[in-house]
Amino acid sequence: MIYKGVLIFLGLVLSSYIIINRKSIKMPDLKSFIMGLLWSIGVVIVVALLRVLFDPNHGTLPSNLIAYIIKLSIYQLSFGTVTEEAYFRGLLFGFLTMNGYKENTAFLVQALLFCGAHYMKISDPVYFFILLPVFTFFVTLIIKKHKMLYLSIMMHTINNVFGGILVALF
Repeated sequence: MIYKGVLIFLGLVLSSYIIINRKSIKMPDLKSFIMGLLWSIGVVIVVALLRVLFDPNHGTLPSNLIAYIIKLSIYQLSFGTVTEEAYFRGLLFGFLTMNGYKENTAFLVQALLFCGAHYMKISDPVYFFILLPVFTFFVTLIIKKHKMLYLSIMMHTINNVFGGILVALF
């Protein structure tokens, strides 16, 4: 409950920042958007295959798949992925590097804190000890390589929305 409250607060702060600075925010070009989409699809497939490999209980597809995708996408973009990525890969990483941490150390710290923030999933050892670290590694890697926060938001959203569906299909 506290975590959700923090995410809502961060979402409001981020929304205010975007509104205030909308003229100076650069939009991604088509090439970087396609690159992010391909990275996202690849990571979702890798994570889904790992899930199937390590956990034979795959789950089932929702009865109304389109409504499920729309509802989950809206939720993820409103409360989950945008605020988590802005906080962990944006604010926290920026704060650490501005205060003298080397880039690799800052990425490691934010990655560990990101995994720690998902402590509620510790009851699912496959998710917590295999899938989450693999996903965090790829998201951190794309941010480190391309320095574009929207790529990690895209990857995180696609993973959270389509990962479970892909696992059920496999």
